[in-house]
Amino acid sequence: MIGKALSQLCKIDPHSAEQINEWRRIIGFRNQLIHGYGVIKNEITWDIIESKLPVLLQDVERLLADK
Repeated sequence: MIGKALSQLCKIDPHSAEQINEWRRIIGFRNQLIHGYGVIKNEITWDIIESKLPVLLQDVERLLADK
């Protein structure tokens, strides 16, 4: 859901999307999950949840505070 929302944001407001760290990788990971490109390793997914999701939350909170 996050990747799809970010993909839509890129179309609507590219400047805001670029304020999100690793936005291209987020969209790419979403595409891998949805379209089944290869096998997704549980360890990689869990690492993303633990290490990248908090950074994404900070980015989104910063964007919302600036609006």
